[in-house]
Amino acid sequence: DVKKAVTEFNKTNEKYRITINDYSIYNTYVDYTAGYNRFKTDLISGNIPDIIVSESNSDLSPYTSKGMFLDLYTLFDSDSDYSRDDFVQSFMKACETDGKLYFYSPSFSIQTYAAKTSLVGEKMGWTMQDLRSLMQRMPDSSVFSEMAKRDVLTSIIASYFEQFVDKNSGKCSFSSQEFIDLLEFCNTFPDEIDYEAKYGEDVNWEEYQIEYENMYRKDKVLLMNAYINDFLAIRRIERGNFGEPITFIGFPAKNGIGATFNCGSKISIAAKSKYVEGAWEFMKMLMSDEFLRERYDFPVRIEMLNEKIEANKKPYTYEDENGNIIEQDNTYWISTGEINIGYPDD
Repeated sequence: DVKKAVTEFNKTNEKYRITINDYSIYNTYVDYTAGYNRFKTDLISGNIPDIIVSESNSDLSPYTSKGMFLDLYTLFDSDSDYSRDDFVQSFMKACETDGKLYFYSPSFSIQTYAAKTSLVGEKMGWTMQDLRSLMQRMPDSSVFSEMAKRDVLTSIIASYFEQFVDKNSGKCSFSSQEFIDLLEFCNTFPDEIDYEAKYGEDVNWEEYQIEYENMYRKDKVLLMNAYINDFLAIRRIERGNFGEPITFIGFPAKNGIGATFNCGSKISIAAKSKYVEGAWEFMKMLMSDEFLRERYDFPVRIEMLNEKIEANKKPYTYEDENGNIIEQDNTYWISTGEINIGYPDD
């Protein structure tokens, strides 16, 4: 998508032209970090690109702490087309470092945990003790589906990370009761899943499929690791997976609600770039209606997010042989048939 935007930019901008240096071409099967190491070497030697596009899970803190990236708020505040208030403030706040914005992400999704409202209540957020109480009430249910203790820790640490690690100072604390509770919880899961025994030759795959499709409905599994990137996803989770009202309860956390943002690509501008104006013109192309309208996840500009809301509420339609516009049901398919889950309302 960024490469397409570069092509469009080069076609339409009369003053600037962007060339791409793709560091990922240096990666090999033996060393998948070779491109990143090459990038770091270039930065150290002073060969800093004007625009840096990094993956969503890239940690930019080593560079922001050295002042390599420009605070984009300074550009927003002097721009007549877009202001920082045009964007989803909670997400922008999450992207900040000490009140400064060192990268722009065109879109985002939300990672959280869903459970039946009848089991956890309507309020988002809970404690480890709340989860333990639920486990005691539902002793025949699994908390997660097919997860070993390492998988559980990896899955939930994002919600807990900032409680134990101060990314600004580097100070770590792993002796708190919260961390002990977290490890003890993970230790209730098996060391590994015996997939050979679980999916061996004697497995009745038809029965397995039905059981898998109904694990949340029948309380075999209590928590679903939910990836939400549009409002139709909420509908699918609630009416398809669970079959009744749900709460995005999150993972138990001391602060907040145990949910996290996932951002798309991160686009930064070098603080020492001689062409900040041109870099900003390109970045503004990634804020345009046309670019954000094509995002698979939630667009970061409020106006375009509202447009996605309206689009998600509209039924799918098609034109029949007589030219009539026919509305389609929004269906969720399972092996025993289909479920009409409907469309989101206000």
